Amino acid sequence: MGVVIQNMAGDPNSAPRPDASAHLDTVTGLIKLERLFDALGPMLDSGQEIGFIAIGLAGLSDISNTLGHVASDMVLREVSRRLQIFVPGAGFLARTGGEEFGLVVATRDPIALASYGRDINLLLAEPSWVDGHEIRLGSCCGIATAPDHARNPDDLVGNAELALEQARTSGWGGVSLYVPQLRAQAVARRLALADLHRALAENQFEIDYQPQVRLSDQSLIGAEALLRWRHPLRGRLSPADFLPLLESSSLAADVGNWVLDRACSQVALWRRTRPDLGISINLFAGQFQSGNLPNIVAQTMARHGLPADAVEIEITENIVLDRQDGVLQQMLELRALGVRMSFDDFGTGFASLNLLRNFPISHLKIDKSFVQTARSSIKDQTIIISLIGMGHKLGLKVTAEGIENAKIAQWLLKQKCDQGQGYFFGKPCSPREFVDKYLNDAEERREGIVNSKIKCIGI
Repeated sequence: MGVVIQNMAGDPNSAPRPDASAHLDTVTGLIKLERLFDALGPMLDSGQEIGFIAIGLAGLSDISNTLGHVASDMVLREVSRRLQIFVPGAGFLARTGGEEFGLVVATRDPIALASYGRDINLLLAEPSWVDGHEIRLGSCCGIATAPDHARNPDDLVGNAELALEQARTSGWGGVSLYVPQLRAQAVARRLALADLHRALAENQFEIDYQPQVRLSDQSLIGAEALLRWRHPLRGRLSPADFLPLLESSSLAADVGNWVLDRACSQVALWRRTRPDLGISINLFAGQFQSGNLPNIVAQTMARHGLPADAVEIEITENIVLDRQDGVLQQMLELRALGVRMSFDDFGTGFASLNLLRNFPISHLKIDKSFVQTARSSIKDQTIIISLIGMGHKLGLKVTAEGIENAKIAQWLLKQKCDQGQGYFFGKPCSPREFVDKYLNDAEERREGIVNSKIKCIGI
């Protein structure tokens, strides 16, 4: 549906008229982002007080994937129709992106604009029907005003987009007003992302290895590969300093594939003298996005001469929640190759049991938050006992993370937990340190991993 565009002063001669198809969105008939900028320029130059609301949709891609592009186009036209009622006589509407719209209104009153945003979210949340299918969308709104927050179109729209991102962190239906801190955070994020790109290009990333043991005989069975960053100015950074940003960036797949290659190369070297040694590797969600992860893993193992069962892929719940079908298919293909698969941090997520039922897991790792408090918490002991029993009944191997003392190790062995990992057995260390501590001499390795034989006694 087209829209009659008027300028903020109500002069139709200077309004952004849809007189050229190149400036119009072919689906909704609304002006595009470029024409929006053209229209905003004179308004901001003249000092008009205006508000800009960036509107972001949720659920449109699911509609396109399940019902097709024709259906998603129909939904976009319905969204455009609904938003028209918010276009006052002195405002206009634009489609600014695939799932985003922009609304210009003749007020800079934050209370009025926030009310607009809430009403928009409520209206867009109302169901609609397409070819007999009930459709529901979510939305969020980000708000910026002029001249308070911007004096040019780029800054006005950009600041509203930053507020939109902030609104999304609160869940769908959120409304956020731009504040200067959002710009500072965006700048910091941009600089940090540039730092991450340099880190990969300049080989600043490193991998530490933490030993994993079989609890029944205290023998070393493998290692978990853990990503670290040696920053040229800030020194060695903890994972908490960079992993959240890396996981959400477009660089995640490249770094994850680098970790996969480097860890496989390292364990292949160690297996020359310890052919039974395995390697556990954590994946990023971004590695599943291409749909080609099974081929990447297979090629990496072949390149380093590794059998499939030498590799254990660790995933967390957040990886599969948003893209279950695509992730599940790739996991099935990985298991068909013979690769071991485990749920990391098991027990901490809301959907852990559901995922355990539906996904081809061979191992589960009990989260350290349960293990480290087991001595003082009967509830956590009960949870651990239940998880071990459930895992075994499902034919899974169970690993306990975060084992920090002999008593916990002894108790876990009594509960028939299969494997253990934690500071009691060894801290993450460099490949050279791993060799010196755990691989050079069998007796020294035994001494370094477990100082005394584990006995089956209670906590």
